[in-house]
Amino acid sequence: MGIGADHIALYRHWADQGWLKPRGSVLDIGAQELFCTGKPEAINGLVEHFGGEPFCEADVSRLADKGMAGEMMQRAGFRYASIDYKEYPFAIRLDLNRDRLPAEHRGRYNLVTNHGTSEHILNQWNVFEVIHDATEIGGLMYHSVPCSGEFEHGIINYNAKFWWALQEANGYERLKFSAWIDGESRQVPDSFSDTITDYRPSDWRAPAGWMNLLFRKISERPFAGLVDPAFR
Repeated sequence: MGIGADHIALYRHWADQGWLKPRGSVLDIGAQELFCTGKPEAINGLVEHFGGEPFCEADVSRLADKGMAGEMMQRAGFRYASIDYKEYPFAIRLDLNRDRLPAEHRGRYNLVTNHGTSEHILNQWNVFEVIHDATEIGGLMYHSVPCSGEFEHGIINYNAKFWWALQEANGYERLKFSAWIDGESRQVPDSFSDTITDYRPSDWRAPAGWMNLLFRKISERPFAGLVDPAFR
């Protein structure tokens, strides 16, 4: 799970829009590493944008190649934590399939980010309830998740109706929505063929695609899951 220079640029944009509070609190769903070797200057660009003291050149190089995002966010002045099953720096250790968010973290965060984590969780209700509960009223929830292909990446691919249903059920304000396809046709990997007998994996292909969404929580209502209008 990682954050690239394009995601870092989003934080600056959200601040310019008045959506993200400087010196606020940020929670990553999943401990996030930085993948910025192609554009390491993005790290200090964020830090300085929020009034922090820039890193030295050696620290920028270290962080850009899978350094922990929490180190960058704290230098930028944010109160930062992440949620992960494993023991990482800055992490609150939870199993997102089963564990509820501890009371001291509920309604605490201005920004909660899901940089490609929820698609690895079987219990979708629980992971989205944790995100909902962690976000303060008026706070932001960001999701960057797969919608096509990516057969070896996670266990869930999302469609646009999922996000519409989540928004409707919980009264979120949608600030941004985008989707992209990278043009590369992905094939079901041969490693799956031992368990699949009714078709040839080479017959199943799909282009890899991702969705990016930004919601604002505007209601104190408890998490309501998703409402599919087809089954109302």
